[in-house]
Amino acid sequence: MGTGYPYPVPLRNIIQNIFVNLYVVWTIVSQQGRAALHQGLLDRGIAEPVTFFDVYKHGAPVLVSQLMEAEYPMPVPSHVTPVGPVYKSSASVSVVGPSLAQWLARKPSILINLGSHIRYTAIQTRAISAAIALL
Repeated sequence: MGTGYPYPVPLRNIIQNIFVNLYVVWTIVSQQGRAALHQGLLDRGIAEPVTFFDVYKHGAPVLVSQLMEAEYPMPVPSHVTPVGPVYKSSASVSVVGPSLAQWLARKPSILINLGSHIRYTAIQTRAISAAIALL
């Protein structure tokens, strides 16, 4: 989970960052079905299922849905393998949305995903707009 805070986290954001991390831990600990999932792994013969809190202790292989070229430079432990974006497969756009498929077929199209958790400044917005205008 990202906060959008710069790295290293500025002093003015330290308290908020602590609360964000506590919230993440609370969300994981209080997740409904976590105990049932753990028991299901035990029932399937996994003697010591890795949990969020001991993933580094075991050194078990971990796949992460990140593209390291798009991340801040950071060391990646040898047991962690970045696999890039992971998408749920779906039906073709012509099946799901025929009218959208017709619209897309008119001209080449580019999907620009601006995300949902970052508020862009006016300067960033103008830079994005200028880049799109060059297309």
